[in-house]
Amino acid sequence: MIEEEVVLCEIKDKIAFVTFNRPDKYNALSLEVFEQMIAIGEELITNKKIRAVILSGKGKGFCSGLDVKSMMKTVGASNKVMQKDKPEDQNMVQRISLVWRDIPVPVIAAIHKICYGGGFQIALGADIRYATPDCKFSIMETKWGLIPDMGGSVTFPEVMNIDQVKELTFTGRVFESAEAKEIGVITKIVDDPLQAAIDLAMELKERSPDALMYGKKLFNETWLCDEGESLKKETEYQNAITGKMNQLSAAGSNMLGVKLPFKKRQDS
Repeated sequence: MIEEEVVLCEIKDKIAFVTFNRPDKYNALSLEVFEQMIAIGEELITNKKIRAVILSGKGKGFCSGLDVKSMMKTVGASNKVMQKDKPEDQNMVQRISLVWRDIPVPVIAAIHKICYGGGFQIALGADIRYATPDCKFSIMETKWGLIPDMGGSVTFPEVMNIDQVKELTFTGRVFESAEAKEIGVITKIVDDPLQAAIDLAMELKERSPDALMYGKKLFNETWLCDEGESLKKETEYQNAITGKMNQLSAAGSNMLGVKLPFKKRQDS
């Protein structure tokens, strides 16, 4: 039994709210956060009832990165989160960021005040990111003599140019929302990211869950692929949707001007 829930998950109206719950530590990443957040993410992958996921943090910041003191005090913590069976596998520090890409519904990060280090890389695992105007970001690993190793090599190329990633990695400097928007790190700057995320999630509930699933899958798998592979996936996934009940409901709703119900999303 978990003594303390350092990550919360509540499903309301088909939206999964996943929330960092260490407000006194600026939601820094302890071993328990790694364990609980990954477990929640894995459960959501197979949940066909949800239509969107919203990531957020309680308190004064989204996530301040690794809780170094906590990890050092917990016997075996560093070895546990870094352990891999094969080099190409995901260890815990990578899975906590990349699990959100495997969830077949849109994942929206609602970011406020602070988004540093590991928190930055977790946010980039989301599909869409809203942030407050005063939010501060940093790829902070260089200050500990390290490099980003929480899935950033997968997600950074999708949103930033290589020179931007290198400069931020080399310096570890703090930058704010205006620059983050300019270089593609965040989708929108909004006063209330959580409400904006809820509004978007409610809108997406009106779309075919199959179209959302395969749209996410298509771009995650082809964004950096060659042309032939991309076109192959487009055709494969379009064929998987066309003529199925949810596609017919979407088309019928559009043509008739009435809302037709969707079924649970199909298996990918």
